[in-house]
Amino acid sequence: MKEMRTILRVLSLATLSFLCYGAFTSEGATAEGPTVTITQPVHGALVQGQVTVAVTYRSASGVNVTDLELYVDKALAQQVKLNPPAPQGQHTFLWDTKSLAAGVHTITAIAIDAKGQPGNVAVSVYVDARQDGPDTQAPTVALKSPANGAVVSGVVQLVANVLDNAGVGFVVFFLDDRMLFGTNHPPYQFSWDSTRVPNGPHSIRVYAYDAAQNTGESAPIVVTVNNPGGQTQPGQRLSQAKPAADTSSLRLQRDTQPDQKAAGMPATDAAPGGLPQPEIVADLQ
Repeated sequence: MKEMRTILRVLSLATLSFLCYGAFTSEGATAEGPTVTITQPVHGALVQGQVTVAVTYRSASGVNVTDLELYVDKALAQQVKLNPPAPQGQHTFLWDTKSLAAGVHTITAIAIDAKGQPGNVAVSVYVDARQDGPDTQAPTVALKSPANGAVVSGVVQLVANVLDNAGVGFVVFFLDDRMLFGTNHPPYQFSWDSTRVPNGPHSIRVYAYDAAQNTGESAPIVVTVNNPGGQTQPGQRLSQAKPAADTSSLRLQRDTQPDQKAAGMPATDAAPGGLPQPEIVADLQ
């Protein structure tokens, strides 16, 4: 289970980092200002609680560095006047993450020399909101596309946004309470062939599970399928039943190419704890 949590956190972090902030930066300087490096935490690290932020600085011109500043998400968190000033050295900040929401945050260190010339560096880290004890926080799930009330036809892109403080374990799309598609690697989206269902209203919702079996669900939406020549099924009932959180019962297939979707429901390939291993996709369309 511990190894599974680590894998899921890495997968979630990699996706969030590049979606929200792009590539990481760990060292920087202005044209004449000091060179600054954040040696701890490393970019992409998972952090929680009290975090040590280690900063080194160096002036190529030999001008003394006089001030250091630490910013979190562009807000000034700490600042210090160096006594005595020096052309190079290191300093350690203690950063308390307990007040921050889980997710990706950017920390920026700025060094200012005696001429007022700054040098800066920024890294992005993933803050785990769980400080102590078991993980009880459910994933947050939002179905981004299609819109509620949309009229659809042909192939429809189903897109969900899913976040979790400790890493997303598995995401399942349901159509009229029937499992349509499941995956445990981003992006969480699926090309649904609406010609396989009768014309008329259909409900769609998404469930997400983490390694601790916490369950999050999206608000359900209803779309109207309107395919030329399609049959209409009158009086279709849109059930509100909720699927079980235990994903170990789902029959899945390992996906050797992450972008390929496995048809049907072959033999189960599950990791300890009931959660599928990475890069597993089930397509029940």
